[in-house]
Formats: sequence, C-alpha cells, structure tokens
Amino acid sequence: MTVRPAFAAALSSIVEERRKASLAVLGLLVGIASVVTVLGAGSGARHLLLGELGAMGRPAAMTVTPNYGYLARTGWKRTSPDLTREDDRRLRSNPGLVAGASPEIRFGFRIARGDRTVRARLLGVSRDYSRLKGFTLAKGRWIGEGDESHLRNVAVLGSGLEKALFGFRDPVGETLRIGTVAEVVVIGVLEPAPASVASRLFGYDDSDDRTLFFPASAAERYAGSSLVSTLVVEAASPDLLEESRRFVLEALALGHGRWETGEDKYSVEFARGAIESMNHVSDTATALVAAIAAISLLAAGFGMMDLMLISVKERTGEIGTRKALGATKGTILLQFLAEAFVLCGIGGMLGIAFADAAIHLVASLAGWPALLESGPVLLALGLSFATVPLAATLPAIRAANLSPSEAIRFG
Repeated sequence: MTVRPAFAAALSSIVEERRKASLAVLGLLVGIASVVTVLGAGSGARHLLLGELGAMGRPAAMTVTPNYGYLARTGWKRTSPDLTREDDRRLRSNPGLVAGASPEIRFGFRIARGDRTVRARLLGVSRDYSRLKGFTLAKGRWIGEGDESHLRNVAVLGSGLEKALFGFRDPVGETLRIGTVAEVVVIGVLEPAPASVASRLFGYDDSDDRTLFFPASAAERYAGSSLVSTLVVEAASPDLLEESRRFVLEALALGHGRWETGEDKYSVEFARGAIESMNHVSDTATALVAAIAAISLLAAGFGMMDLMLISVKERTGEIGTRKALGATKGTILLQFLAEAFVLCGIGGMLGIAFADAAIHLVASLAGWPALLESGPVLLALGLSFATVPLAATLPAIRAANLSPSEAIRFG
C-alpha cells in the first residue's frame, strides 16, 4: 500500500470510528488552542506595552536618577543630592554627545479657572521635553527657549485638563490659577493620550492627559525650589550611548562629586535596556508556556495512544482478514501511522481556528491588539505532530504483528 491509499484508508477508518476519533482530536484541540491563545494574547500585550514606552522606546533615550542601587546596599542611610537645573544646562553644553535634555520637576496643585477647580499634576520641563517624549500638539505651541529664559508664566495642558476646565472652549490665551501661588497663560494643548494597559485593566489613568506642563525655570517661584527629580536625556546617536552615558556621569560628578567609595551618585538607564529586559521576560514566559504546552500535548498523545490501542483490539478481525488477503506488516503499520497523522492534523487545524477566535475575544475585552503570529502556530503544530510517534507507534506495531489466524479467531 502506498501513502495515498494508506491515508484514504485512514480517513475511512476515522469516519467509521468517529466517536473515538473525536475524543482523540478533542485532546489535541484543547492543548493547541490553549498554547496559541496564551502566546497570541501575550504578543498583543507586549506589542502594546512597547508602544506605550513612548520616549523610552527611542533608541538613544536615557533617564538619570539617584543611584538607588548604592543607596540600597548602604541601608538607605544617606540620599543622593537632588539634581538641579544647572545639571540640565551642563548636559546641554556638549551637543556632540547630548542631543537634548530636560528636567522633570513634579508637583501636585489645584488648578482653577473661574469657579471650576481640578486637582492636577504639574510638571516643570524644558523645550526639549516634547520631542523627547514624542508629544503631539492639538492646539497652540510648546514651551520655547524664550519662555524659559524670560521666566514666563505659560503652560501647556493635557487634553483631560482642557475638557475639565474649558469644555468645548478654546483654552489658548486663557489664564489659569495654580493654587494661590501663580497665574499662567495657556499656550498649547496636547493630543489625547491613548488608553494604557493599566487604565484599561484597572481604570487608573496614568497618562499625561491631566498634567499641566510649565517651564522648569518657573519651579522656584511656584514651589520655592528648583530641585529636579529626574533628568530625561537623549544621546546624539544610538551609536554614542556609552560615550554619552560616561559624559553624563562625569558632568554630574563635576557638580556633586562621588561617594567616598568612588561610586557615582546617580545612575543612567538606557531606554533600549528597558525594551531588552521586557523582551527577555517575554521570551522566558514564552519558553515556560511552551514547556507547559509540551506536557499537555504529551498527555494528549498518551490519550490518543490508549484510544488507538483500543481500536486495534476492536479491529482484530479486520486486521486478520486483511493480512490473510495479502496485506503486509508494512501496510498495516502505514495505515495506523496515517490515521494518527490525520487525527493530529485535524486537531491542529481546529485548535488554531479556536485559538484565533479566543485571541480576538481576549483582545476585545482587554483592549489590546489581537496578534496571531506564525511562531506560536508553528510551535503548536510541531508539538502536535510530534505526538504521532508516541501515539501511533506502539498500536501500529501491535496491529502489524498480529498473526492472521489468531486475529481472525479472536476478532
């Protein structure tokens, strides 16, 4: 018997024994669908999270913070000196290594317009901040060099603050009160930020929609301090990241020194490192899921083997008759192997179809992209067909080795 007749005979046997075949296919279907669904939903979530990194997704982006690693090792007995706007200016002095820098000075105030008052986050930044973060303006303009140098009381609003304070009225040129400390003129409004994973899952708004941006030079007037919590820096080129990092650390050491152990008082984190870390975690999770999938499909393979052994026993008479009519061991072996391949193929295709529907359902409920990538599909199909030797070899050998006379007598 050649391959084509073997598969034809396998299909005929599966149709006749459709109840047992359905049980075998069901085990494979569940295993494959679960693997592809988990990996597909995870890919959609990773794609969304990488997109939400914003400026952190820029290959030359860096963030300067206190050296928390050193502070933790020393028992938090001291603190790093606060960064200042002078540090920001010192970093800008070398455009060959630093393409842009901006402080982040954070406050919380109540913002008022007339009788409307809302709680908002205030963020003191520089003219580079919008480019570093990839913001898009819906109205007006961003903070300029003149606003910083002339200490102008101007502000750019997130879209949420615009709606809360102005409704459908154009806010550009209007005046807002920041608590009792200052009044600012609105010069621009940002485009609404897309909803993040956190906001979709937990209802928490972590975007900049309710943030008021103002020149960092005005921080001292608003809060009596010009201290900076974080510096956002962009290297002149992704190829100069390490040189830029060394320059940043040297510039900060020039202003603040180092710890007595020689360690830097600040740390510089690369955006690329954050992305690589996320990809590493994702790859590790994928490998773990693949291992679990292999175990589940192995269990499905044992189930298929049991069903095929039962089928061999029930079809003893048929096998004996075929061998008495001239069927060889190879013919019988090929037919049972073909049956296993057909069952695995059916289970695999149905599993992928169910997984596609499940991925779209999860994506619609969670609010992230539905990605059915080729990698998880090929992995699941490969694991499915890998169960064929396990499921079919022993039953096929047992069937092929049956004696015609014994098979006919006990069939």
